[in-house]
Amino acid sequence: AATHGSGVLIVDTDTGAFSEPLAGRAGSSVYSIAPRSAGGWWVGYGGQGVQWFDGTRFHDLPGSEVLGRLHVNTVIETDDEVLWIGARTGLYRAESGRIEQYDEQAGLPEDAFVQSLMIDRSSRLWVGLDNGGVVRHCAGRFDYLVGTGGLAQARINHLAEDAEGNVWVSTGGSGLIQMRQGLARPLTEKQGLPDFPVLPIVQGADGAMWFGTFGGG
Repeated sequence: AATHGSGVLIVDTDTGAFSEPLAGRAGSSVYSIAPRSAGGWWVGYGGQGVQWFDGTRFHDLPGSEVLGRLHVNTVIETDDEVLWIGARTGLYRAESGRIEQYDEQAGLPEDAFVQSLMIDRSSRLWVGLDNGGVVRHCAGRFDYLVGTGGLAQARINHLAEDAEGNVWVSTGGSGLIQMRQGLARPLTEKQGLPDFPVLPIVQGADGAMWFGTFGGG
């Protein structure tokens, strides 16, 4: 469990008791936890960068002097073991000890504040921005998706791909957006969605989509 101010907590599924790991950046705020392909978990901190956790101990990444003070909102690892880090100061790529930052020169909008990341079934990286818009990375370039569905105006909270390959985008002001075959379809109160910001998105085993909202259940 990622906490605000208490680091990472581990729950004992037999007793239900929580315990804080003895190592790591105790007392810190954790904004993201993601599985690590080589085992363990990636942990993204608010203002203290990224570590990986092996279940007992926390470990720094090579190049931690670059990442150490980042406010990390989200982390995700690709199948080829590239770690993408979404932070308030932009998008970072970590591979084999090398850290690379992507900015407007790489095709991202100026002052990109990365809120969410997703890898789709075609291994493309999707980037949701806090300051509005969705960016897709494909074939070495970034495409800024704007102009439809309110993507450019709204904070992007979460990105998820369903079993049919549709991409669902939850926003902080424009409800929910479904991207299907290149078209963006807004879903709002007209379709029965509560008039609250949409946060996490999960697809159930039966194919139904579930959406958590800020204040609307």
